[in-house]
Amino acid sequence: VITTRVGESDDGDVGAEAHGAEGLVQLRKDCMRVPCAGGGWLEVTELQPPGKKPMRAGDFVNGLKGSVVTVGE
Repeated sequence: VITTRVGESDDGDVGAEAHGAEGLVQLRKDCMRVPCAGGGWLEVTELQPPGKKPMRAGDFVNGLKGSVVTVGE
């Protein structure tokens, strides 16, 4: 992970959406949203897969079509 930002739920209610996600990472056009224990989101905007060049999260997400990404305990 190279670049991140901390986010809230879309409606401004911190945690409501993240707690309902049950550990599922949301794949969006511009980022991957990882639910946090405090109820917010960690939005990954740029990352570098092992052995590859850094890339925008949107480009990485395009390669994951049909995949399910979860957060481990």
